[in-house]
Amino acid sequence: MTEETLEKRMTFGEHLDDLRWCLIKAIIGIVLCVTVAMFFQRPLMWVVRAPHRYAFPATAQQDSRLVAFSYQVPFIVHFKVALIFGLLASSPWVVFQLWSFVSAGLFPRERRHATRYGFISFALFLAGVAFGYFLLIPYALWFLAGLSKFYEVSLVPDIDAYVSLVLTMTILVGVVFQLPLVMLFTVRLGLATAKTFSSKRRYAILLAFIVGGLLTPPDPITQPMLAIPLILLFELGILLAKVSGPAASKAVRTQSDR
Repeated sequence: MTEETLEKRMTFGEHLDDLRWCLIKAIIGIVLCVTVAMFFQRPLMWVVRAPHRYAFPATAQQDSRLVAFSYQVPFIVHFKVALIFGLLASSPWVVFQLWSFVSAGLFPRERRHATRYGFISFALFLAGVAFGYFLLIPYALWFLAGLSKFYEVSLVPDIDAYVSLVLTMTILVGVVFQLPLVMLFTVRLGLATAKTFSSKRRYAILLAFIVGGLLTPPDPITQPMLAIPLILLFELGILLAKVSGPAASKAVRTQSDR
């Protein structure tokens, strides 16, 4: 009896039981990683505060410490940082558990495609996180810190607001960097072509600057810093669409011939 036959004979309840155990193991992995991160709070906070250490000298102030406006804020920030880093650290284990459940119902060709696209998605996310953490956020904070000096305003950064800004911006930029993969999927599904994207280039450029303005502080530096990579990612998506377009068309013709 083949593996495919065994899969067909599995009941709906058995599939739900497999899914339940995959989710339980994924949750256990998340809890363990978050717990471990709680014990490495000092080095993790050192990482989170790095953009602040780069930007704050632009204020010409001496005291660069982040402040908390209530007693419970340090603990909340402590847990928030541990949670985010724990989720990031456990993400490969979580993806593996979900993949072990989903892949059982896929054909070998579908598994290869899913693995390839999963790797591309993860690489784009890491590139976005690196871009946000090392370039976008430090220069945005540096510009805003310089404004406080220009207007002779004392800057007293709130640790809760700062940590939320850094973590949110870093993750959002990683998600936005999925643009080429989204464009590739639309081509694979037959919803668009490389020619379609090329004809909408001027609108994509305008949208990139709008998104850059929405996701970054309102200043003339960080908006183009995010918009220009988005435009380059759009061009990469067009290139991928051109490469995958003929293959997708051939696959559609093959299926229609059957």
